[in-house]
Amino acid sequence: MLLSWTTVFFGISESLVGCVRGIGKSLSPTVINLFFLCGIRVLWALLVFPYLPQTPAYLFLCYPISWVMALVVHIFNYLHCRKKLV
Repeated sequence: MLLSWTTVFFGISESLVGCVRGIGKSLSPTVINLFFLCGIRVLWALLVFPYLPQTPAYLFLCYPISWVMALVVHIFNYLHCRKKLV
């Protein structure tokens, strides 16, 4: 249930990625996605999940957390790249 409505954060984040890539900056969104959408999930599985009840729900909790964290960073990245454009 939690994953269904939080995919909105992922969609907004990917839209911002497309905007920044359209500006001509492709490295920063790639690095941000790599760290937040891959790195945070691996860290969650290795460092946090062992201390939680071992159910799929707690494992899948890393998805909305990583989406929200990536969205926040993508917003700042978009604003920074847009400011440099003007």
